[in-house]
Amino acid sequence: MIVYGYGYDYDDQGDNWGCISSLSPINVDLNPVEILEADENYWYIDVKDYGDTDTDFMAYIKEKVYLTLNRTESGTLRKMKNDNSTIATYNLEEIRFHAPSEHYIGGNQSDLEVQLYHTSSENNPLILSVLFNEISSSDYRMKFFSDIEGTLENEKSTDKANPIDVTGGYYKIKTFYNYNGTDTIPDCNNTEWIIFGEVLNLYKNHFEVISNLLVKNFKKISIIDNTTVHYHYADISFSTIISIGFLSLFLVS
Repeated sequence: MIVYGYGYDYDDQGDNWGCISSLSPINVDLNPVEILEADENYWYIDVKDYGDTDTDFMAYIKEKVYLTLNRTESGTLRKMKNDNSTIATYNLEEIRFHAPSEHYIGGNQSDLEVQLYHTSSENNPLILSVLFNEISSSDYRMKFFSDIEGTLENEKSTDKANPIDVTGGYYKIKTFYNYNGTDTIPDCNNTEWIIFGEVLNLYKNHFEVISNLLVKNFKKISIIDNTTVHYHYADISFSTIISIGFLSLFLVS
């Protein structure tokens, strides 16, 4: 089990952590991203195993909120080729919450960022990040957030959250941003980032359960601005095409 969160704070948004080279978080500028087409070199993310077994969460609340997963098979993320062969496998170990978000997309900060921290068998870290904006409509309830409400409020364990769904039901993730950066907690270790390609809506009550426990626990944007971001766009939704198109035109003008 990995336990983070003790012995550091966000008063200076990470400037006082002593990280020598901090590459994350970043503002994903939609203009210069490199677009990868769905050809033989294309790869996507499969997280369908997240909900295969019961999940036992333990919540930790100090400076930030996060959940550690106390089970042998905590969930598996796979990098997959178009022919469905596996490139690499990562185990889910921890789920972190940041309000507002650490990453920006097209200069826009979101209300919440959920980061799913994984490691491979070679201890290579990978974080799947999903951004959310608060909305009043109850149509955007997500079972995962309902299940963990008591855990977060009372700092206790629960085994109710099954499946782990923070991607709105998308288990084959083919629309996302990918870059090599660093972790956004000390010691800012090298980390691969996958940022879900759409900002999702989250029911206000669910958002408030998390945000009420947080005090702006986000690290500031990296001052290193030469990071290469790859945009994987297969199976992209129409709404994302429209939003990216308009935003790119705005940035160009």
